[in-house]
Amino acid sequence: MRRGVVNKFNRGELDPRALTRDDVNKVNNSCSLINNFLPQRLGPMGYRPGTVYSGAIPNASYLVPFIAAADDSAILEFDTTGMRVWVDDDLVTRIASNLTLTNETFDTNITGWTDASTIPSLTAWQTGGYALLLGGGTTSAKLWQTMGDTGAYVGVETAIKIVVVEAPVLVKIGENGVDSDDIFSGTLQPGTHSLVITPVAAHPTITLISSLTYSVLVSEVSIEPAGILDLPLPDTVDTLSSIRYYQSADVVFCGSSTTPQFRVERRGTKSWSVVEYLTNDGPFGLINNTDITLTPSALTGNTTLTASDDLFTASSVGEIYKLVSAGQTVSALVTAQDTGTDSVRVTGEGAFRDFTLSIGDSWSGTVTLQRSTDDATWIDVESHTANITKVYNDGLDGSILYYRLWVKTGDFTSGLIQLSIVYAAGSIDGICRVTAFTTAVAVTVQVISPFGAVVATRNWYTGEWSETLGFPKATTIYEGRLWWAGRAKLWGSVSDAFQSFDTGLEGDSASIRRTVGFGPVETVDWLAPSSRLIMGIASDEISVRSSSFGEVLSPSNTNLKSGSTQGSAPIDAVKTDDSILFVQRSGVKVMEATYANDLDSHRSLDLMTLHPNICKEGIKRIAIARQPETRVFIVMDDGTMRIYLQDPAEDVAAWSRWSTDGLVEDVVVRPGPSEDIVNLIVNRGGNRNMERISLIGNMVAEHFDAAVLYTSPGTTITGLTHLEGETVGVWGDNEDRGTEVVSSGQITVGDSWTDVTVGLPYVANYVSNKVGKYVKASVLGTRKRVVDVHLDVLNLWPLAIQLGPSLALLEDMPLIEGGTDLDLTAMIDEYDELPFEFNGEEEVDPRIFIQATAPCEILALTYGVQQDGDSSGQED
Repeated sequence: MRRGVVNKFNRGELDPRALTRDDVNKVNNSCSLINNFLPQRLGPMGYRPGTVYSGAIPNASYLVPFIAAADDSAILEFDTTGMRVWVDDDLVTRIASNLTLTNETFDTNITGWTDASTIPSLTAWQTGGYALLLGGGTTSAKLWQTMGDTGAYVGVETAIKIVVVEAPVLVKIGENGVDSDDIFSGTLQPGTHSLVITPVAAHPTITLISSLTYSVLVSEVSIEPAGILDLPLPDTVDTLSSIRYYQSADVVFCGSSTTPQFRVERRGTKSWSVVEYLTNDGPFGLINNTDITLTPSALTGNTTLTASDDLFTASSVGEIYKLVSAGQTVSALVTAQDTGTDSVRVTGEGAFRDFTLSIGDSWSGTVTLQRSTDDATWIDVESHTANITKVYNDGLDGSILYYRLWVKTGDFTSGLIQLSIVYAAGSIDGICRVTAFTTAVAVTVQVISPFGAVVATRNWYTGEWSETLGFPKATTIYEGRLWWAGRAKLWGSVSDAFQSFDTGLEGDSASIRRTVGFGPVETVDWLAPSSRLIMGIASDEISVRSSSFGEVLSPSNTNLKSGSTQGSAPIDAVKTDDSILFVQRSGVKVMEATYANDLDSHRSLDLMTLHPNICKEGIKRIAIARQPETRVFIVMDDGTMRIYLQDPAEDVAAWSRWSTDGLVEDVVVRPGPSEDIVNLIVNRGGNRNMERISLIGNMVAEHFDAAVLYTSPGTTITGLTHLEGETVGVWGDNEDRGTEVVSSGQITVGDSWTDVTVGLPYVANYVSNKVGKYVKASVLGTRKRVVDVHLDVLNLWPLAIQLGPSLALLEDMPLIEGGTDLDLTAMIDEYDELPFEFNGEEEVDPRIFIQATAPCEILALTYGVQQDGDSSGQED
């Protein structure tokens, strides 16, 4: 008899076509099936950890991690219309508050709110249920209200919901009346905000403030009732798997193939916002090449934009336009010192330098005409203390100079001063956003950057992101820029300004825009930062790179180079060190893109060389855990999972399977203090659960799925509605207590234990490779019989393991070792006894089947083989 050994279960499962390659080292110790056993880097395989039930998920969802620190993270749960937040295995919820507000939704008026605006700023009620704030640039519109109460409120959390429409508003909350901000102060973008405050001593006051010269609309400021935080998305996401995201500090930037981009903002563990991602300066496409002209009705504020022919549709709402004026007009209504008009740029000679300045209205003070060579440093030209309209020519022919009207510090006394400069030459780029559709030739707009004239112009641009043109999906942050990609294009923000795409800037910090000129690139599936910025499309993994390695990307050196041409599936990629793991365009292969110095590009490596069909059911999502070991979790279309254990330093690359009594729909990984935290959405009989995997954890206590952990629950154990009608396992005080059937969300057990776990049992299966390691030469095609086996096992629960030549012929391990009966009520720290009989048959391809139903960690398997022609009892 000869003996073989398997002691490196970290080779994992191989394709059946690879099992005959006994000439390949990686095939040694591999197996033909490993399901619900988890290979470990050092070599053992363990009964996989179970999952702990966190709570119910009402709808099909997509999970996004939010990571503030290793010990401070959350999960964002998106469905098609809203977002919920999980922190420490619990949903973020609101508790009942005794604080009150009057007129929370502005249905018919703004009664109950006090106007503290500075003229000419104003507040008003707007039809549709809005509080309107219109600032004056140098003055602010302001509404405030001090909360009331119906009982104790000091030291009690209160959640305030604020819904902002069209434009940002400054919100202050404090305990010292109007304008106090000792509790909160921040600018809230259009969207829905849920802020948690805790009053210390007095009734809080909420103040809404805007100095913007276009309208801010607020539709709700309310006290949230008790319940789960559920924030609406700015738009419906039709395809959840199309969501791409990237986090920067307390903001997560999100994109989707079907909706405008949006932001998730955190202002504390319980304070969250979902807002529109709005850019005020681009990106813009090419200049208009039609005969259509656009005419604004006013230089600033909320006004009408009129087209000379049909141009607008209902989908135009949200679009931005840039108009290049014929001539320059700047104006300002001044009510304070140290303010005035924007500048005009004067060039040319003689009468071409004439411009008209105007000072009017009823006021007292001094207005100064100022000149600059750089539009930044100013000198005084002349001063006025009364109304005047005059033509000015500086006589400085050939010079490029800037002029403005300004009320300097100390020069304002009282009144309203209307200032303007009109210059017939040059142009000003004005920008507006469409807020309402009227007709095909007219829309309502908010003027973000003042227009230069109220005359028709053919020189205009439209933004590249809109309902009409589409939106980018893929996003990431790389070299200090926020990048977006889609529709065959790539955009990089202004350096360190993630919501600016100003093409008017010059130099290396300006925004970047590139068109992908090769391959089917209408959809960009992902962007990922590595040594290079990598863009995954259906035909390629494109390297976005500078002219030379190590040089920072800029508008002048950014170029796109074809990569591996493997092509990407529409599944988000994940980063591991300097490599990118992505799903190949077939949807059944995982690839690793690594930077290759010799190519100055990325090379894509196939991670499935020895098991090309393990993901043939189709890949749905991938996520990577780095601690305690590097494992890639791969959710399959059929609801199972595959796990890839990776350690290049030890040449470990092991595939295994994960299955449960339900369908795994999504996976997300976050870092933890000692191990990464893996969460799953599991659909069990139509009920979706959030469940957590502990990769280290307490395997003794956490070896059921959808489990609930209890401390001294008594004999009637409740809280099991998610397992209604299921047969569950019970583990009490480190012993197997049998099974029960859940009825009315509870079970009854026979004793009161201190530490109790209840959940769904699962089975782990292992099927060996072709038996052949008992000799150096190949034994393929020879008859042989496995006559005995030996297991070296740690942390073994008695009767947890069965072995046999097939699933139909499994037998328990011996219950007597060394002449002593095993204790069936206690864990065995280490089991390492003599081989025991194995009921094998002589055949060409005998296999060893191992099945486990409780905790165990198998270090090694040895087996005795009797080969055809061996003498009985002979051992080599």
